[in-house]
Amino acid sequence: MIHRYATIGHNCVIRQNVTFGVGTDWTEGRGPVIGNSVRFGVGTVVMGNVTIGNNVTIGPNCVISADVPSDCTLFVPPPRVLPKAKPDNR
Repeated sequence: MIHRYATIGHNCVIRQNVTFGVGTDWTEGRGPVIGNSVRFGVGTVVMGNVTIGNNVTIGPNCVISADVPSDCTLFVPPPRVLPKAKPDNR
């Protein structure tokens, strides 16, 4: 889903399940601004009127709610393995 007022630069890669436009603070003619050569991983969500700089790589399932500077990589922490709780045998 891409918000109707989103601005997207050149040479961007937008993979499946990427959403631009979650939020309630939209004003007429204003949406997220995406720079050039930005790569969005699967499931990325861009929330609000944020600006993403040039040459940015965004890993899968990132939620972006603040501006992102140029020439950087964003990713979520790796998953943790938690042991299952042992059943209470009373």
